Amino acid sequence: MRLDHPISRRSRAWGGALAVFVLMGLLILAFFRAQVLGSSAWAFQSDSNRLRALDIPAPRGTIFDRNDNILADNVPGYSVVLLPDRQDTIQGRLERLRPHLGLTDGLIARLMERVRAYPRQPLVVKVNASFEEVSVLEERRSEFRGLELDPRPRRRYLAGEVFSHVLGYLGEINVQELEDSVFAGYEPGMIVGKEGIEVQYERRLQGAKGIRYVEVDALGRILGPFDGPGEAPATPGQDLRLNVDLDLQRWVHKIFPDTMRGAVVALDVEDGGI
Repeated sequence: MRLDHPISRRSRAWGGALAVFVLMGLLILAFFRAQVLGSSAWAFQSDSNRLRALDIPAPRGTIFDRNDNILADNVPGYSVVLLPDRQDTIQGRLERLRPHLGLTDGLIARLMERVRAYPRQPLVVKVNASFEEVSVLEERRSEFRGLELDPRPRRRYLAGEVFSHVLGYLGEINVQELEDSVFAGYEPGMIVGKEGIEVQYERRLQGAKGIRYVEVDALGRILGPFDGPGEAPATPGQDLRLNVDLDLQRWVHKIFPDTMRGAVVALDVEDGGI
């Protein structure tokens, strides 16, 4: 049959129309799959690009003596945090922060080790930044992409050196502690008890962190807070009341000779409290 025959042309036209319909059907099916069936996945990816989740540290529980005198509580403080990014980018930001926070080569090296070990975790650069350091960084915030000045409760010991050996102190959790079953569930950057009462009752005093979201632009700069679903406030740690007596401890500390080593222990004969 000749190609220019009417029947031949009609057959080719129907074949072409069928091919167009099949291609259009596949295209519509792909659009339906992407826009309807996969809409939640695309929405999640979009939110992941413009939102960053930040932890809300929980205030540690207050420590009292037997007469309800406060031995340790919390005051407002700030931590300097860098949001996750490429390793070379974080390295450059740490170098720019060096003169403002007094970062040493050794500290920067340790921070970069943490970045390599936990690349998706925000990097806590400094836990208790001073008011002067926070003020300087706040004035230059536009120069530091991915920088967050995170409000964080700071521990305050009202009894000073009188109770320092009893209460202990706090510090950022290290690699060895993260591998210890005692700190199971803890994450890098968390502040934990290191000695004394602070570590003995760590789980009770710690509390549970909250979470909040901030909006960021394409360069990782924080645009502002995001009030949406999924946010949760922090749960403060439980308070702790000890058998120790602040006034008695101060008296013993005052009369104990500086040139001698030893300890004074008083026991409650009724309940065995130390």
